[in-house]
Amino acid sequence: MMSNSVSATAYYCAGTRMLDALRTDTLLNDSLAARFMGDDGLLIFEKFRHLAIPIGAHQVRCYLIDQAVRMRLNVDPDMLVVLVGAGFDSRAFRIPGGRWIEIDEQPIIERKNAVAPTASCGNPLRRIAVSFHEERLRDVLAPLATGAPTLVICEGVTMYLEAAQIDEFAATLADAFPRHWLYVDLMSRGFARTFAKGMSRVLASIGTAFSSLEPDPLAHLRRLGYKIEAKHALLPAAIAMRRVPLPAVAGPLLAMLPVVRNGYLVALLANAGIPPIEARLSRG
Repeated sequence: MMSNSVSATAYYCAGTRMLDALRTDTLLNDSLAARFMGDDGLLIFEKFRHLAIPIGAHQVRCYLIDQAVRMRLNVDPDMLVVLVGAGFDSRAFRIPGGRWIEIDEQPIIERKNAVAPTASCGNPLRRIAVSFHEERLRDVLAPLATGAPTLVICEGVTMYLEAAQIDEFAATLADAFPRHWLYVDLMSRGFARTFAKGMSRVLASIGTAFSSLEPDPLAHLRRLGYKIEAKHALLPAAIAMRRVPLPAVAGPLLAMLPVVRNGYLVALLANAGIPPIEARLSRG
């Protein structure tokens, strides 16, 4: 049993990677996804299985973050990678390099430890079980604090947070990791109300929902001091990569709509402690 309804969406995320692994053109090659599911996870995922477009977009979301992480770890193989709300993420097993820390609710951590023990990972991996309702993330991260460059992955989380919670999250990360990159997916209020209605109905059936959401969540994070290093509109990207049942011509057409172009993104952000790209390049 999951300790909160948002945690149950971890089965949806793992289920999308499970389906990707069955394809001959797999993007993620996640052999652990099916093992994480179990019978209870499969029952939950059945509620989502008909959502072909969100599933395809999610697979591309995972792939784009994978690629960004690989590039970062190619430059610094010893970098600390912290996953907040890790769910059934398996990147520590699939991507070489990095010192990994996964943080999530106890039922998720227990299942991960049973299916894929940390000792079986080729990279240094630590898991931390928390209760997000009862513990402050600030207290969880305090013992991990470092001034070294750190990569934080927060995938499939921000759409369940209110603006004030995102503000607190950003401040907490800045205190613990004053030099960090944040890999995050963002959904706008307009996208949720138009293109994510089917997903919203399924979320309601498992007892959760998106938050009120920001009209422009990326602009909100920029106001908090983050700089954009890369961003991808997920729906057009998923169409271009043939992950959704829409003709290829639909991608460029949909990308012309602001609600699509800016409404559901995966973004690589650098906080104020990370020097600009130009400065890093000039240093070699």
